Amino acid sequence: MSVKYFGEFLVQKGVIKSEDLVLSLIEQISKQPPLCQIVFDLKLITSEKMMDVFRRQQDQKSDFITSCQDLGYWNDEIEKKVQSSLSDVRMPLGQILVNRGSLDLKTLTHMLDEFLSQAEVQESSPDSLPRASFTAQTQEAALEVPGVEEDIEYQPAMIMEIEDLFDDRKRKVIKVALSFIKDKSSSEEQVVHKLFQDSLKIIHTINGLTMMLGVKHISRLLTLSEDILHHHLKANSSPEKHQEVADVLYRSFEEAWKIRNSLIEQNTEKNHFTILANKKSFQERVNELEMMLGKVQ
Repeated sequence: MSVKYFGEFLVQKGVIKSEDLVLSLIEQISKQPPLCQIVFDLKLITSEKMMDVFRRQQDQKSDFITSCQDLGYWNDEIEKKVQSSLSDVRMPLGQILVNRGSLDLKTLTHMLDEFLSQAEVQESSPDSLPRASFTAQTQEAALEVPGVEEDIEYQPAMIMEIEDLFDDRKRKVIKVALSFIKDKSSSEEQVVHKLFQDSLKIIHTINGLTMMLGVKHISRLLTLSEDILHHHLKANSSPEKHQEVADVLYRSFEEAWKIRNSLIEQNTEKNHFTILANKKSFQERVNELEMMLGKVQ
């Protein structure tokens, strides 16, 4: 029997107890700011309207969102921005479980890989790997992209996992594959497809770990890259389009590698972005990926 949420999957496999999951989810929720604070900080509702909402809550004994809806102050755009902000600050469930001693990092990494692999359909299909959007089904494990102001100091064991999984061998495979595609306009379609598939599998593996550990800037690059590859592999693309996609993915993967190296050296992503050139380079790669995603969708 498959389960939708990663935490439930761990309980079902007997890796953690249901009590561990409940306590970890309570800790995850308790560390999130209240909705009213997010709405106020993002200036989604004016101070005057906020006071209307608080009065409504007192009078009707209703929650914040219901009161906003009753007054006509809530809409889909506000909902989207609030959920995005919550994702930015939500501590990954895996990190909480490891910090609490409910399981070790190696077991967590193995179980995440097993959880993601259960969504595989056919080994030879472009959809054989679960997309990053699939992991978003698990709210405990899903991670959206934060601003560069956020700072997480990673434990040595987590740094070792990143260093081992996102290693130079995988980087070389990606570089060779994407370099071949972007430099060879007359390559056979079957060869190009296989190289893109190999790249997708590596990117997916690395992204699974970075999402779980909350390495959000690397994960943003890799998630966009995954989405591009899934769409691109379904289309009948010209050699020129193959080259264009490979070129953008190559630069973005190198950007992720650069952040990875800073992370290993400094135990945090934030220091990497104190350098203006790094911040600018990251945003340029994200913009390229988002533009490419719009083209292949």
